[in-house]
Amino acid sequence: MSNKKQYGIAAAILGSCCAAVAVFMYYSFFSAPDQDYAPLQTELTEPSTDMVVYVSGAVEAPGIYRLPAGSRIGDAVRAAENLLPYADAETANMAAKLTDGDHVRVGFAWQQPEERLGIRLVNINTADAVELQRIPSVGEATAERILEYRRERGLFRSPADVMNVKGIGEGKYRQMRKHITI
Repeated sequence: MSNKKQYGIAAAILGSCCAAVAVFMYYSFFSAPDQDYAPLQTELTEPSTDMVVYVSGAVEAPGIYRLPAGSRIGDAVRAAENLLPYADAETANMAAKLTDGDHVRVGFAWQQPEERLGIRLVNINTADAVELQRIPSVGEATAERILEYRRERGLFRSPADVMNVKGIGEGKYRQMRKHITI
């Protein structure tokens, strides 16, 4: 069989396939459906005891949830698999009652975790004597030794370097480490 005949047969088969697909698509998309569909029910036959709410923001699984009537925002947050670690729970009153169609928004806390816990970090490279004394176990004498160390040797490269200051050992550092930064 010659190449021309082979190309001719291949073209005929390809053309037939394309025509079949075109006919199928036309009847699939543009013809009337075979079934009669019932119209949407516009009236409820029984009053519903559920409500639907939308939960978004700093929750594990934001989305639309069906809850029992009388539910509270805390119930909606639990349905959304609880708060993310960086959620600001103060943005939503967890005890407030919900109504059908409510949108519960849980805000994000953009503060540093230390700030959220009320811990104020002291930068041991920039703090003055008064600021250094806000660190647990650092009194006036230790603060002066930290300042003297900085003047003589330069800035600390890591918080643990503060143990190079005379009078600050591992025990004192353990008390300080959650409150200092560089």
